[in-house]
Amino acid sequence: MEDERIVSLFWARREEAIAHTKKKYGRLLYSVAYRILRNREDSEECENDTYFSAWNSIPPSKPNSLTAYLCGICRNRAINRYEYDRAEKRNVEMKEVFEEMREMAEEGDQVEDAYQAKELGRAISKFLMEKNQRKRGIFVARYYFAASLEEIAQAYGVSLSAVKTSLFRMRKELRRYLEQEGWYE
Repeated sequence: MEDERIVSLFWARREEAIAHTKKKYGRLLYSVAYRILRNREDSEECENDTYFSAWNSIPPSKPNSLTAYLCGICRNRAINRYEYDRAEKRNVEMKEVFEEMREMAEEGDQVEDAYQAKELGRAISKFLMEKNQRKRGIFVARYYFAASLEEIAQAYGVSLSAVKTSLFRMRKELRRYLEQEGWYE
């Protein structure tokens, strides 16, 4: 079923919107959550919470890209769950992802409100659009979908070392770009 039709079912408050969404996006949403949580039950719960959140937010939202909208909800739910469980469970891969991204933020740097967060997101998107498809894909796979370095290397047919080098360079370039854009002093 086309995304526009699914969104119209949400707007009409028809429960089959959930069934069609699960059929079309269930595996994707589960994999987004699983890459962050590395736990089957928690990932299934995040997937189901995503359907509930979509039901409650469409309407009033009318997403341009249902895929991106659902993945964003699921990713945020998984990160929240990860943070909640963090004291008990240590997920090495997610810890590495957070540490890699922390390199770009100086101590004390905080994005203080939703407007600044949205503007920062736009700046990062602009930066990524200037990169070739492979570099952009590697960066998004790691820092949006929390894919492991091994998964990325396999997906792009490159060595683990090439992935690490690419990500290291992209983080440095992004840091410089954000400095030029006035995000850092």
